[in-house]
Amino acid sequence: MYFIFRKAKLFFLFCKVHPVVDLIFILLVGLHIFSWFHGDFLYIGGDYLIPLNPIENLQHLYTWKTQLGGVESWGLNQILVNGFFALFHFLGFSLPTIQQFYIYFSHILAGLFMYYLASTFASGEKDRRAVSLIAAFFYMFSPFMLGLGQINVYLPYVFMPLVLAFYVRGLSDRTNQIRYAFFTALALLGFIGELPQYKMLSIAIALILLYTLFHILFLRGSIRHCAKFLLIIIVLAFALTAWFILPYFRVITYTGLIETARAATSRIGSVRGFGDYGFATLKELFRILGSAGFYYGSTYSRPYFHNPFLILISYLIPLLAFSSLIFKPKSKNVIFFATVSLFFLFCAKGTNPPFGYIYKWIVNYIPFARVYRTSWTLLLGAVIGYAFLIGVATISIYNKLRHRKPYLARIFILVVIAVILTNAWPLVTGAYLENLNNPPDYKGVEIPPSYYAANVFLNTQGTEDSKFLVLPPSASYLITDWGYLGSAHLLPFIFSKPLIYGYHTITLTQAVTKLAYHSFIQEDFNQASKILGLLNVRYLLLDNSIDTASKIIIAEYPLERYREGLKSQKGIHFKRSFGKLDLYRVDNCLPHIFASSHTTLVDGSSEALVPLSNTKYLREKPCLLFLEQLPGYQQRKLMNRTDVLITFKKESLKIKPVTFKKKTPPEVSFERINPTRYVVKLRRIKEPFWLVFLESFHKGWKAYMLQTPNSKLKTQNRREWSALVSAWKDRGRRIELKEHYVVNGYANGWWIDPSKVKEIEIVLEYMPQRLVEVGILISGLTFLGCIGYLAGTGIRRKRRKLADEKVSDRAENF
Repeated sequence: MYFIFRKAKLFFLFCKVHPVVDLIFILLVGLHIFSWFHGDFLYIGGDYLIPLNPIENLQHLYTWKTQLGGVESWGLNQILVNGFFALFHFLGFSLPTIQQFYIYFSHILAGLFMYYLASTFASGEKDRRAVSLIAAFFYMFSPFMLGLGQINVYLPYVFMPLVLAFYVRGLSDRTNQIRYAFFTALALLGFIGELPQYKMLSIAIALILLYTLFHILFLRGSIRHCAKFLLIIIVLAFALTAWFILPYFRVITYTGLIETARAATSRIGSVRGFGDYGFATLKELFRILGSAGFYYGSTYSRPYFHNPFLILISYLIPLLAFSSLIFKPKSKNVIFFATVSLFFLFCAKGTNPPFGYIYKWIVNYIPFARVYRTSWTLLLGAVIGYAFLIGVATISIYNKLRHRKPYLARIFILVVIAVILTNAWPLVTGAYLENLNNPPDYKGVEIPPSYYAANVFLNTQGTEDSKFLVLPPSASYLITDWGYLGSAHLLPFIFSKPLIYGYHTITLTQAVTKLAYHSFIQEDFNQASKILGLLNVRYLLLDNSIDTASKIIIAEYPLERYREGLKSQKGIHFKRSFGKLDLYRVDNCLPHIFASSHTTLVDGSSEALVPLSNTKYLREKPCLLFLEQLPGYQQRKLMNRTDVLITFKKESLKIKPVTFKKKTPPEVSFERINPTRYVVKLRRIKEPFWLVFLESFHKGWKAYMLQTPNSKLKTQNRREWSALVSAWKDRGRRIELKEHYVVNGYANGWWIDPSKVKEIEIVLEYMPQRLVEVGILISGLTFLGCIGYLAGTGIRRKRRKLADEKVSDRAENF
């Protein structure tokens, strides 16, 4: 008995003094999220998707995405999510299990990082652990999460406290300044998942700047030291994210995004055009609500606005937080977090009064400020402030009660916990998964195995590099009879082969795709097959599970009419079915890359492709150049090369052959290294020709002709994963082809005059991907350099410590 009592006493003593117990507590609290899910169901829908074919989805990390006819990709910002899913999928876990792991780790890391931040500020207090634990608990169950829609999509929420904690420790500990600057820069990597939305990153910057002012004004910190530390963080953050930043800014320059942003800022409209107007009011923000999406999109939002008890509970949160100013009015840390909370509450109100017109002017007239049109998420800074203040206020009240009536003190702690949990009850019960897009008893969806079976079949159909098109055409959303309602981007996350499922993209492919879908709706399937061939579409996939009566489908056209129309069409053949998926083969598919010796100039819009589909100009390997898509200097060059001139006006064609000379294009073979690089070999070249690449036109695509001695094609092994290595091996031999044109209404075309060379080799590259590799080198060397520096510093300190101990021992012996 004595032994058991002694062991129990030691255990409770351990709990009292050891922070590992706090870690275990947070890990156990996070386990409640596993009660949200039932069976092997996925929680997907709305705008949020997860990697549904994790290992194959890693191809979306390239800067060029082959889906939708080809489009520049921002997929690099999803590297943390995609990497997590791919790793656990490789280890043999199912998708539902991986999703639950991801949410669990996000949940507990948010709590642990908040604990670390609170303990950083409360380091000199005897109740540091208790304050930190309460702060972490509130942060894990903040009602702010209800407005985000899906907790597992917002990594910045997880990493925000860690960034501030490392920055604060770095300013205070000059001997470890480089270490904390490195850690701060690493923590900022958690924000790339939110780019190109800058709001979360701006919150981190604002928190850092606010603390810098606080450090200088209240803690008498050195301005020079703060500036030096900030500069080190900026340099390290840039170097560690160079793999993402370099191609990201190059994409901006290629696409003219700056000009687009400037034009868009003037078209926002009235105050009511702002997403949070009328919702992100100070009245709602004080209780950490205010999202229009929460108000409209959640089945559980009504009690927060109509249940008197829940309204009272929600207002107890700010009351408890700001009461810390009464209990610790002289605490500089309390003053700092109270200021932070008020600052972000004011910013998050956006165009709502007071002074909302200032915010409206900023968003309307400052380039790139349009990302702040929805201001509610800026409330995250106030959530961090609330968390620390609630921890301080709770423990202050507890200490006052403990000396008078200990039992009341314990009851008070339980009441605070109950208030926090009640205020965020959808996070506790799992009602968080419910929204207006899903039924009240929604527990997730199970993707039919037929989708994956169709993907396997398409991948095994030879080595042909082609696309497939999905019917019916969807806008940005889909409704299916197996329970899914959400983004149409679901399909690219299942299928490996490039697909087209609508025409809502901003690329030139959009116009040609629209013509193809319009031909289907007009029941001219023969015409549609010709245009599909021009899009490099080999297969059609009719998805009979999609609800065509919903408003989110581009055109209401019954599935039965698609099936009837595709039954006996020339050039389109039924292949096989996979559940409710019907697969058809298109005969007129053009190769992804081919050569053409004829130059066909079209004076008119790309809509001329419709009548041209009934002529020979789409039956062969065409090179159609539309004058309206070409600048004047290119038009002048082409006039001397034109073989056929076509005038298109009011749906009528006027064809005028300029030359009747018979021309033979060279033979073409090519190899796809990855979505951003192709190697093309051309043989039997007799005269100048066009190299046509049926991918959406983009200035980032470059073509390099390789010089070979004696005009002979020298076989090279150009299968290197790295474009940089390939370019290094080809140094001195590459000649960039400058004449790059929009051909066939949307694709890339290069005019090549090889000067009597019979065989040549050409490398097609998407240039931003090369910047990714440069960035990887910079980031990798920076990371290894920092690790080496920290390791060397640690070894030197250990040696100095051992030397000092030896000197001390000798002195004692003497």
